[in-house]
Amino acid sequence: MALTFLELKRKVAILGQRVTYDVDGVATYDAVFLEQAGTWLQLSEKLLVEIYDYWTELQSIYNFSSTASIEAYSMPADFDKPLRVYDLTNKKEILPQTEEEWSDGNIANIAGAEEGTPDKYRIYGVSSRRKQMKLGLIPDDVYSYRVLYKIIPDGMSADDDYPFIECDRYLIFDAYGYALKQAQQEQQASFAWQKSQEALTILLNNQMMKLSPKYQNKIVSAWAQAHRS
Repeated sequence: MALTFLELKRKVAILGQRVTYDVDGVATYDAVFLEQAGTWLQLSEKLLVEIYDYWTELQSIYNFSSTASIEAYSMPADFDKPLRVYDLTNKKEILPQTEEEWSDGNIANIAGAEEGTPDKYRIYGVSSRRKQMKLGLIPDDVYSYRVLYKIIPDGMSADDDYPFIECDRYLIFDAYGYALKQAQQEQQASFAWQKSQEALTILLNNQMMKLSPKYQNKIVSAWAQAHRS
């Protein structure tokens, strides 16, 4: 069973010997160290989110409909990146382009792009912090879309929060490595981070086992390929 944020902080404190016990065995934890441990645990979880796009626990679906002559559509507040985008009206997947590819392909009519049935999309950020999806061609009618996407988890902040997956061993050793690094215990920090990497490897292997062989071959999404080319 996964540990809460408070329980994780206390585990790190125990490893760091920042806890004392009275004659009855009641523990008193170093409050300053617990706060530091919380920051390290948050950093460790954030890295876990960013290091891999296909956590099944971070996948969600967003459905929306286009409007004629409207190019851009706001994505959900928890939207991180698209995994697949489907045109449900025409029963097909639509593929990503970078903004540069779109501009290069439409250099003659950037000011007033042609309308039609979209077969491409681009993702970009706006000042509201909600990412937008641009459709191209600009829709000439109402089309229904389904976006499979990776969410941005809330992260741990309250003591009774849980990490987005059961990853106690990884988080505890990774955070403990930060504590040792801060104490300039380089060799011990390297050992703790080695243990966290071993736990991370197990987590990633377990995630891969949840995917079908066909889907594993598509593990790098078309969106990622477009932005890496």
